[in-house]
Amino acid sequence: MIGGTFFTKALGKIHGGIDQAFGEPVQLQPQVTKPNYGTQPDPSRPPVTFTAVVHLDSGPRHLGKMGSRDHEPIVTTRGPCLHFDASQLPYQPQRGDRILHLNSSRVFEVRTVLKSGTGRTELELTQLGIDTPDPL
Repeated sequence: MIGGTFFTKALGKIHGGIDQAFGEPVQLQPQVTKPNYGTQPDPSRPPVTFTAVVHLDSGPRHLGKMGSRDHEPIVTTRGPCLHFDASQLPYQPQRGDRILHLNSSRVFEVRTVLKSGTGRTELELTQLGIDTPDPL
């Protein structure tokens, strides 16, 4: 095979396997920012449903008792994110777009779009609709 063709085909198989084994359905809901109005649906980019590997839970995690000293290590995980094969979408996601996690109906806003260099895209997310306590 010439050039990157062999590797491109191999990556396609790998991406398909990852998404098939670990993927969940999500919907990208494109948004456009208008001054003084916040975000609104973008009529030039229709919503798209696709498969992504989703990591939603974040925050401190207790690893349990470790040894005889009753230490309980805590690990802080990163915020919600997802990654997927970029070829599934007809356009590139943008900051401010919304992601609907179809299995839980939770809605997220795209905070950052990162490209892996191997054909996968990662989206760092912020969950919308979470009540936060008012500061005193």
